[in-house]
Amino acid sequence: MREAATGLLRDGQPEGVVTAAILEGIAASGILPAFSPIVARGLDTLDLHPTGRRPLRHPPGIALVDPGLARGSMHSDVACSVRLPGQGRGTMPFLLEVAEVAFRAALEALVPGARAAAVASAAGQVLRSHGLEVRHDTGHGIGLEVHEAPWIAEDSPDTIEAGMLVCLEPGAYHPARGGTRREERVLVTDRGGVVPGSVAADACPLV
Repeated sequence: MREAATGLLRDGQPEGVVTAAILEGIAASGILPAFSPIVARGLDTLDLHPTGRRPLRHPPGIALVDPGLARGSMHSDVACSVRLPGQGRGTMPFLLEVAEVAFRAALEALVPGARAAAVASAAGQVLRSHGLEVRHDTGHGIGLEVHEAPWIAEDSPDTIEAGMLVCLEPGAYHPARGGTRREERVLVTDRGGVVPGSVAADACPLV
């Protein structure tokens, strides 16, 4: 599924074709989609739930894929960014780098007893220091629901506790070119956050 979806994106196939391939791969794995897969390129990446209707005013250097999986009562949520052909140095590599730094800042702050707002602020400070807007929350809990407490947002009242499974997803966006999210599931341990099976930001962990 991962290879098929990535290949279709890099071949320039429409979002609907890529979505169908993801759903086929999910079904073949014996699991269920937690929500309709999100596939976005260009300015559509500016929307948390894109419609595929924004114009591609610039080359879509990054595609964002967010499948969401469910098995029994448990859920998973992890998006990935796919580098598309023909992109060298410029805006998109910069956004990938900033999103990665923001993710690392949030991960370092994710320790038992920390305020969820402080974790979100750690990522937000990185984005703002690079002149970027914080367009959405930094993360959320995951497990019995795709989105559940703790809510990792700058106005959250929640506190981080050992044993929590969260999804960190800071995003870096350019209003005229789109952007990316750096998203991973993270387990909170007594020593801090641990990323199980970490992958590179330009990989596509769809399985």
